[in-house]
Amino acid sequence: MAIEFYYVNKTRRKIIKNSIQPILIKILKKHKITYGSIGIIFMNNEEIQSINNKLLNHDFPTDVISIRYDQDEDYISRPKPKSVDKSKFIEAEIYIGVEVAQENAKIYKVSLSNEILRLCIHGTLHLVGFEDATPEEKEQMTYYEDYYLSLADKLTTEYVKKFK
Repeated sequence: MAIEFYYVNKTRRKIIKNSIQPILIKILKKHKITYGSIGIIFMNNEEIQSINNKLLNHDFPTDVISIRYDQDEDYISRPKPKSVDKSKFIEAEIYIGVEVAQENAKIYKVSLSNEILRLCIHGTLHLVGFEDATPEEKEQMTYYEDYYLSLADKLTTEYVKKFK
């Protein structure tokens, strides 16, 4: 059993997926999630604003939104094998606002790739239970974002070597 990733790029930008998946797998494994699927959807401002408004009643574009469907009783998920421990299963999507990410990258003086990777990490941390509503939670979230970003280069190199 494994975690499947699927990507939808609704922008005209090239997204390098090889740098994203290995670090997200590391986060999920650390939290004992070993089976399911996660969609990562890259969107423009108009699309992510629509989702932000629909889901959170925030009528503005944002950088990242995470949705964990397997914890929603009204959501009909795909059938899980009986042998799967529900605590190890995930079915989710992470929406990335690429235009907001580009603005953030300029503000923080990092590459767009780095900012998108940070947002994917941030979204995944939300999926495994981290919050960022209070200053203490934001500090913890930033700590783990930085930690996983520091591992990302090593993991990406290993991932690319593994599949050559």
